[in-house]
Amino acid sequence: MRKYKIKHEDKRITIALIVCVALFFLSSMALAVTRVINPTIWGLNLYITVASLAGMFLSLILWFIDSAVGTLVCVDDEKIVLKRLLGRKTIPMDLIEDLEIDDYYRRRKRHIEYRKKMILYLNNGKEVVLKDNASYVKDLLHFLISERSQLPDEKIPLYNAFKDILAVLNKE
Repeated sequence: MRKYKIKHEDKRITIALIVCVALFFLSSMALAVTRVINPTIWGLNLYITVASLAGMFLSLILWFIDSAVGTLVCVDDEKIVLKRLLGRKTIPMDLIEDLEIDDYYRRRKRHIEYRKKMILYLNNGKEVVLKDNASYVKDLLHFLISERSQLPDEKIPLYNAFKDILAVLNKE
């Protein structure tokens, strides 16, 4: 079993963080309004504000841990196992209909971040999308000016996993 550690970002944690932040700000603004109108509703709103603040910090901690841990892609002759912070998924090789890999980039505040995306098309009509970091910083000067360079395909773990999956699928 070959293992590849990729920097895949879990959307569920990011969505939970955004929802908790939005709920915190909405309930914080409602605290000021409900204090004057109805003190009973204010108490309930206070609980919602505290719960959303706790959810926000919890999802932020999970986001940092998920960024540090990443996703482990284990490729075997019969299956692919995806081990994430919030779960594990096993995909049998005979369930994979097609796969493709693509380069893309996204703009951060002051730099462009290069990434690689692999899509597994399954027989049941579902898609499994995995993304990995494909950029690096050349030296200290490029770090200071926030300039990233694109890694060659052979040094990207997701691309190596793609080649292994493709080799297993072509062998069958």
